Amino acid sequence: IETAVRLSLRIIVIVFNDAALSLIKLKQKPAGQGGDDAVRYRPVSFAAAATAMGAAGAAVTTEQGLATALAAAQRRLGPTVIDASVTVPNATYMLYDGNKNQLYIPGGTQLTILDVSQSAPQILAGGPIAIPAVAPSSRLASDPCSATSAQTLTVAAVAALPDGSRAYVGAYYEDTVNNINYICPQATVINVASNTMKSSTAVPGFPANDAFCSATRFRVTMAAGGDSSRAYLASCDGGMVNIIDTTSDTYVLNLPAPLGVRPGGQQNLPQNPVFLFAGP
Repeated sequence: IETAVRLSLRIIVIVFNDAALSLIKLKQKPAGQGGDDAVRYRPVSFAAAATAMGAAGAAVTTEQGLATALAAAQRRLGPTVIDASVTVPNATYMLYDGNKNQLYIPGGTQLTILDVSQSAPQILAGGPIAIPAVAPSSRLASDPCSATSAQTLTVAAVAALPDGSRAYVGAYYEDTVNNINYICPQATVINVASNTMKSSTAVPGFPANDAFCSATRFRVTMAAGGDSSRAYLASCDGGMVNIIDTTSDTYVLNLPAPLGVRPGGQQNLPQNPVFLFAGP
């Protein structure tokens, strides 16, 4: 920045400030290294730092604030640093929807949708979509999660149908029944024409594999079938892929992951899917 000031370079730098070294955090988590203390830092004003070096600085927290700061920066002859606090708590994944030119970011208890048709991504009007937990009482009696108490959801994954009509959000909570921890997943349907929640489908629960799956980057992932007729939810804990019929938004069945095979005829434990792709 000091070089840009000294050379009177007309540049605009936008810092998406989440008070963390997010990429390093994602790379360290699977190895069980670091932790928040190693990658997060106290609030830092990049706008103030830019001003101290002689550049223009602006701190923004809203779409309108970002638009105003960009307009002002484009009129200046020197450099500008815009400190933009666009935060999606606990997000580890994002998906680009080419049909809508939108970016879906699941994280915390919500889905954030960004319009990326412009050079500066903007959160869509109405803000993030809060995803509520499916009521345990609405689950089948055979589902162990029907005996749980709904906990705070972890919104972990999203898939967009190729036909551009809907997106499916994968989420789960964990609760204990008779001294057994269960993962209780669900798939929530988003109407991407209006960016509103349409409905949620319960996916039968299964025992949690916290010893292994809690350390994976992708505990739950989703994908969409090439013909838009199916959405798939893969779970590390369940060791399976669950299938949602998108014509009725109902749960169909699950496909257990096959056993792994090692040389010498010895079989591994069932494989636990930690990421999911769907072919065209």
